[in-house]
Amino acid sequence: MLVLSSHTRTSHIIREHLRIATVYQRRLIYVWVAGEDLAELLPEAVSESAALDVIDARETRYKLALDELVICLQKETGVSSSTLL
Repeated sequence: MLVLSSHTRTSHIIREHLRIATVYQRRLIYVWVAGEDLAELLPEAVSESAALDVIDARETRYKLALDELVICLQKETGVSSSTLL
């Protein structure tokens, strides 16, 4: 999971983590928490990618985004909701 904010695009640490995720072919879920233009927030290497899993968690969508994130994590790990609680 990668939280997208105004600092994401310029972070060296995030760039390194994305490189490692690519090496290990890991699926990423992007959680959009701030900003109006998603393309401006995505790291450069990611913005060229065709398929993105983005959860909009801005303002009023926050509660829904938490539910969406739980569903994504359940699918990824195979863990049921009762186990997460």
